[in-house]
Amino acid sequence: MKESIKVLQELQAPHGFLDAVLRRVGLMDGYSRVASAIGPVYAAAGARGISAVMEAPSDAAFERMYHERFGRRVERRDELAPVLARAVEDGRSAQVDLSACNAFARDVLEATRRIPPGSVRPYGWIAREIGRPRAVRAVGTALARNPVPLVVPCHRVVRGDGKTGEYALGAGDKVVLLEHEGVDVTEVRRRLSSHRIWSVEGEASYCYPFCFAARPLPDQRIVEFASVREAVERGLRPCTTCHPPLAA
Repeated sequence: MKESIKVLQELQAPHGFLDAVLRRVGLMDGYSRVASAIGPVYAAAGARGISAVMEAPSDAAFERMYHERFGRRVERRDELAPVLARAVEDGRSAQVDLSACNAFARDVLEATRRIPPGSVRPYGWIAREIGRPRAVRAVGTALARNPVPLVVPCHRVVRGDGKTGEYALGAGDKVVLLEHEGVDVTEVRRRLSSHRIWSVEGEASYCYPFCFAARPLPDQRIVEFASVREAVERGLRPCTTCHPPLAA
């Protein structure tokens, strides 16, 4: 019996056998290097959806980084490139794997996914959207650990004073991405510093001023209100995109 166990212990699986088994049971994720607005990035996907977007100096470095973060192996599959490239370009309809995140972080990232291109939101807005208005710092931490930047557009979340703040792929890249979407970063800072409720002349809703950050609006078309109550008294309703409060 002991001899049999010793023989079994000395047996080695054929080369590639483990990878084949992992692939068969859906535990071998695939990746490709794809273009983005900030240059080439590595993107990976598994059975649950897009699982990672990272910058790395080489395939080997990405594979190592991926395994260290997710505890799973990943192999290059260039046939995935078109799907991964579309997700990186516009991830609104992509299936995303956030299983590596805790429940709070998943709530933060799902709220972030709802920010449309060309718009920004402050960290405090995300905190209010997920029902945790005091957790602004924790929101920032969750976004810094976003496993799928570009797909979940954490570059669209800025500081409450309008400064762009940090970004998982680099603060400079955050500005590049916002400008690529048509956002005037200087104007965002001005609008956020106003701390007022805005509407656009002729429209039926009121917004936070950061809601339409990419829209070039002449000052004479902007109507500012000192409070939500003032906007409601004018017969306006809350914007269905940025969700300002119904009452002050």
